Amino acid sequence: MTDSDAILRAAHKCAEGVRWKASVQRFEIDTLRWAASIRQEIADQTFKGRGFVKFDLVERGKLRHILAVHISERVVQKLLSNNVLRPMIIPRLIYDNTASQEGKGTQLALKRLVEHLRWHFARYGKTGGILTMDLHDYFGSIPHQALIDKFCYLLEDERLHYFVAFFINSFNGDVGIGLGSEISQDGAIYYPSDIDKMIQCQLGIHCYARYNDDSYIIHPDIKYLEYCLERVAEKYAEHGIELNRKKTMIRPLTDDFTYLKKRVHISDTGKIVLRLSYDNLRAERRRISFMRKEYDAGRISTASILQSYQSWRSYAKTYNSYHLVGEMDKYFAEKMKGVHFGL
Repeated sequence: MTDSDAILRAAHKCAEGVRWKASVQRFEIDTLRWAASIRQEIADQTFKGRGFVKFDLVERGKLRHILAVHISERVVQKLLSNNVLRPMIIPRLIYDNTASQEGKGTQLALKRLVEHLRWHFARYGKTGGILTMDLHDYFGSIPHQALIDKFCYLLEDERLHYFVAFFINSFNGDVGIGLGSEISQDGAIYYPSDIDKMIQCQLGIHCYARYNDDSYIIHPDIKYLEYCLERVAEKYAEHGIELNRKKTMIRPLTDDFTYLKKRVHISDTGKIVLRLSYDNLRAERRRISFMRKEYDAGRISTASILQSYQSWRSYAKTYNSYHLVGEMDKYFAEKMKGVHFGL
């Protein structure tokens, strides 16, 4: 972590995509002097953070409370994450743990769901069901000391324990890590990794995957899925985490179900059809209405409105939502009546 080249690479990486921010511009002007200073602070273990910037955003239909750190602190976190933690934790994760990793994401998560459903259908048809699980306040439930111990167990150099504990304990209280922090993402994918392995190895589940707090198990025996649910709930409770019982459910594969905001249908021939969820459609309608109000108030241009809607439209068409896109086109035309886009 004290390698000067690694510090400068991390600083450059953290600035990508956010150079329009004044704080980032000021930071980059003085990067070399800062790098020399922070290198010494890391070596002496005298590094101190600058607190959080708090804001909210909506991701996949959920309100997220974000705790963002200053770029100078983000660089040190990236150093710890990229050069120390990730090289140790990524090889210990199952392949179908698909969140917050390079080359993975929601697209791979949905691709793997389709592959698992095809694998199941080839052997059992539509017999059985799917257990979809959601964790209640996942990031806010992770105990600090348990996560610190889990990370530090992997680190032979005890000098690194200081930084792991510092960044995790920077969140208030003894429980909960905030979104917007790199070490939080590492913790989210790694903390319940032993549960992932328990499901695959001890419960013998082939069709299992997890994306942060969303996961599923597919099995030909509904009764066995009920047993799996109780075992998994007990294991998560040992980790201080609760299942969201309202969103955790077992559905027969003859019925449609929802995963990662996508409605999933299995036809009698085994074709897997993914469509947008109704939550996504409602959110887009609200966004269109909001953009019309902003346009009437003179705070948004027609080019921005069109770019935003076309972006959603292209996204929606990738999920077998042809008719829904047509309905949304009518809704967009009605809401934007009188607006001239110059096409």
